[in-house]
Amino acid sequence: LVAAIELTRKHKAILVIAKLDRLARNVAFVSNLMESRIEFIAADMPEAQRVTVHMMAAIAEHERGVISKRTKEALEAAKARGVRLGNPRPNLAKATGRAAERAA
Repeated sequence: LVAAIELTRKHKAILVIAKLDRLARNVAFVSNLMESRIEFIAADMPEAQRVTVHMMAAIAEHERGVISKRTKEALEAAKARGVRLGNPRPNLAKATGRAAERAA
């Protein structure tokens, strides 16, 4: 995202994103991006005005909090039921990650 913003700034282009809530789930970030004079368009709301972008960013931020709370509650409930959390094969995951690093 940082590279895309820099390219947008450098070429005085328009940053096109698929969905506003995928850009950020943080009102301050979206607001700062708008104040930085980076022009961007959300493909799911191409005609959105500044106030609409702010409102949608606030909703996305709220949704992030709700999702986080639900996830934490579900993990706690699973633990209480005795479910073992985490990767059942951590050694395989480490080996796969190392192999990917060597290939890169």
